Amino acid sequence: MAYTSFFNRMRLGMCVRVLQSGEMRMTTLADIEKARERIRSNMTTTPLVSAKHLSKLTGAFVHLKLESKQVTGSFKARGALNRLMTLTKEETAKGVITASTGNHGLGVAHASKLLGISAKVVFPLEASEVKKGKMERAGVEVIQDVGYEDVEPYARKLAKERGLTYVSPYNDSEIVAGAGTTGLEILEQLDDIDVVIVPIGGGGLISGIATAIKAKNPSIQIVGVQSEVSPEVYESWVAGHWVEADESDSLAQGLMGGVESDSITLDIIQEQVD
Repeated sequence: MAYTSFFNRMRLGMCVRVLQSGEMRMTTLADIEKARERIRSNMTTTPLVSAKHLSKLTGAFVHLKLESKQVTGSFKARGALNRLMTLTKEETAKGVITASTGNHGLGVAHASKLLGISAKVVFPLEASEVKKGKMERAGVEVIQDVGYEDVEPYARKLAKERGLTYVSPYNDSEIVAGAGTTGLEILEQLDDIDVVIVPIGGGGLISGIATAIKAKNPSIQIVGVQSEVSPEVYESWVAGHWVEADESDSLAQGLMGGVESDSITLDIIQEQVD
């Protein structure tokens, strides 16, 4: 790959920056293992199934990790529950707020109901009414004041004004750790893995999976996939630093919206993703 030597140099500089500044804490394998024990009784170990048609098309042995079978229909439930279970007593009493296009909000709704925590979700004006209804039935307050691009900064603003804890969909070490439990399961469910291919929105899932798998078996390649109409993380990976990228409308509404420029996921992806 043409970027190899450039990224090796950049990774060294990045590690120094993180250690010197102390401004962020990267997720570790130990964090992921703790998250697994924490959420185990309330999460599903989702199946890893052989995909015969895709195997035939590619000439490889392809398997699919069915996070669609997770308790809320998405991997997002893992990180949301782990984050809410690590709140302090004071944070639990005050409640939480998050920004979501649907699946993370459903995860927070599920976790807050389990733990008895008050939760609010800032949800885009144009987003799925079906997902909005599911969140409301789970007991969270849905706030629809802004569009896709503005839900995260608006949720952070409301958190500050109302004294709530903001729960990021991806830019949080405990969210990443919860998502990383998926990677531990993959390693236990299948031997002789060559490549793990992971979709990217904000990067929480691939950051967790890559951290878990690379710690256990560095020879396994981690490949991220991002939609051409939502390429911000890909463009940043190519550039070697965070960049803004133009977005287009997509049937996959959950991919819409930018990524926070200080997100820990961008650093993890640069360091761990092949």
